[in-house]
Amino acid sequence: MRGTRRRGAPRVAVTSDQSLIAESVCAALADRGFDTMILGWPGHQADGVRPPGRARFGAGLMISELDTPAQVRSSRILLAERSGCWLVMTSAPRGPIWGAELEAGAARVVPTSWTLDQVAAGLFSLQQGAALLHAEDRAALVEVWNRHRSLRVERAERLQSLSPRERHVLEMLYDGVPVGSIAALLGISAATVRSQVKAILRKLDVRTQLAAVSTLEQHEADG
Repeated sequence: MRGTRRRGAPRVAVTSDQSLIAESVCAALADRGFDTMILGWPGHQADGVRPPGRARFGAGLMISELDTPAQVRSSRILLAERSGCWLVMTSAPRGPIWGAELEAGAARVVPTSWTLDQVAAGLFSLQQGAALLHAEDRAALVEVWNRHRSLRVERAERLQSLSPRERHVLEMLYDGVPVGSIAALLGISAATVRSQVKAILRKLDVRTQLAAVSTLEQHEADG
């Protein structure tokens, strides 16, 4: 049975890329007297779930691990639509991802270790217009995100400078294929492969094959 609606409680929108999590948290907040609703995650559609653009609410609670580029992109779309009214709860470590959410318009990012009491207090404060994060903390986290984004762009540009053959060689190194086998597969000499590897290292501004492979791995992880 739901609790009596708390005086001054904001209408809270709860969204998550995991629908069962959104439903359970929405029910828990309703039991504490909040007027709750479930808001659709960008790209997800479900019966009885409101799309972001049509909903009216005083505060929002977003819950996501934010451990993939797709999750981060979707969350930032929703934050941009309703900037400043969101409390974001995530298992992502404090760092660039937190800064990405703040830069997109989140009022505060908190860990999933927060209790329901802490979440409720945060939503009340958010509805009342209180600053949920010190300006210095916000600026520092956004700066971490901006540096991360700049490095990601620089990494992508360096990879794009590789020729098609160099990119192919790098991908085979990434797959663990040794130089001798690469030469046999491509029908060229091992010396030619080693020359191409040297060109790859120079263009990526790294010193070892391991570092070159790591550059590609990080790029793939960025999505």
